[in-house]
Amino acid sequence: MSLLEVNPTRWSSPATFVMAAAAAVIGLGNVWRLPFLAGEYGGGAFLLVYGLALGAMALPLLVGELMLGRGARTDLVGMIGRWAQTSGLSRRWGIIGYLALLGAVMVLSYYSVIAGWSMAYFLRSAAGLLEGLDRSGVRAGFVELASDPEKGLGWHTIFMVAATACVAQGLRRGIESTARWMLVGAVLALLALLAVAAGDGFTAAVQYLFRPDFAALGWRGTIDAFHQAFFSLSLGVGVMLAYGAYLPEGSSLVRVSLAVMLLDTAFALLAGLAIISLVLGAGMAPESGLPLVFELLPAAGAGGWTVTLFFFMLMLVTLTSAVGLLEPLVVWLMARLQVSRVVAACSAGALIWFIGLGTLLSFNVLADVRLLDRTLFDWLSMLSSRFLLPAFGLLLCVFIGRFLPLAALRDAWADKPWFGLWHWLLRYPTRIGLIVVLLHSLGVFEFLERLWGTG
Repeated sequence: MSLLEVNPTRWSSPATFVMAAAAAVIGLGNVWRLPFLAGEYGGGAFLLVYGLALGAMALPLLVGELMLGRGARTDLVGMIGRWAQTSGLSRRWGIIGYLALLGAVMVLSYYSVIAGWSMAYFLRSAAGLLEGLDRSGVRAGFVELASDPEKGLGWHTIFMVAATACVAQGLRRGIESTARWMLVGAVLALLALLAVAAGDGFTAAVQYLFRPDFAALGWRGTIDAFHQAFFSLSLGVGVMLAYGAYLPEGSSLVRVSLAVMLLDTAFALLAGLAIISLVLGAGMAPESGLPLVFELLPAAGAGGWTVTLFFFMLMLVTLTSAVGLLEPLVVWLMARLQVSRVVAACSAGALIWFIGLGTLLSFNVLADVRLLDRTLFDWLSMLSSRFLLPAFGLLLCVFIGRFLPLAALRDAWADKPWFGLWHWLLRYPTRIGLIVVLLHSLGVFEFLERLWGTG
């Protein structure tokens, strides 16, 4: 079923789609957060719950997004509105598409700044500027980079220009080629890192990540596993809806979704194994977020070629993720304003670049400008990750599983034996899991814990 045929372009093959989609979802979140969460919440015990959350919550929603995209080959807002209209529902459902667009814009605006730093660190490491530095020296260098608005502006601009140029060239020449070559490059760099990491800290890293300790899991670890599973597949920003619009008719939604999920998970675990091996081998304790990427790892690798490999890998995966985040806004501008892809891509890139200036300046010139003790970067990060993304995921799940007629869903389905199971998972485990993710993002469980503790 095709509700609206705006662009006849298709992926070269289902395998090409899998590569492009996996390249889009592999990003900073899994590289710097999944290994730390696994180590903190019982290693294999956390990963077991994480795998269950992927299968019961993330995978059904991913399949649903691809199905909507393929069934209405247009922009996010238009496709949800068209599905609603042909199902006898109000086109106002398309409003939830704006949540995804807004979330993608906000995420990419600060993602670009951080990715620009990774480009700077790649060149610094390749030039030997990080060699021999301990953690305090590396930290001083990072503070100097983040606090310099001119350098930050340059790297932020370079990164956004690169992402915009890839999207502007279209599906085959731009997005496909970028994903194919950069994912291959990232995988080769990761394999080289693993070969280097098979040293003193490798056995300890395997135990850190995979040895199960259910006593350390707890309720918090269980909820964090669901939270990470949702964000690991970029399900709240419309990337898979946009990419699904290019899927050929008859492609197995379940098969390609499973392949994307497995590639993303395998890459994240192998990257985590390499990173934790280097950190533990240097006698350091793993941390999450910016300190792990821009302080711990460069110090653990003593600024050598292993650090260069890591930032080369990071630069590639952040660029392919940025391409995925940019595509939904570009398609929306093309459909709404009736402009060419080049004009839409340049306009979208310029808008996101401008919004990103707020994040860039939050680390220097505007560091003291705060609202409720939060910088502009804090607000962008909090509003997108804590509200917009999980709210969109939950609303889309309810829209597909509760309001769209079964007949319309069956017509759009290509994996007939799996339809009943998929629809049941979407209506119950997926919806419950997304409610948990939203409540966790809003801090409800932490509030209840504090309230219970004071009682």
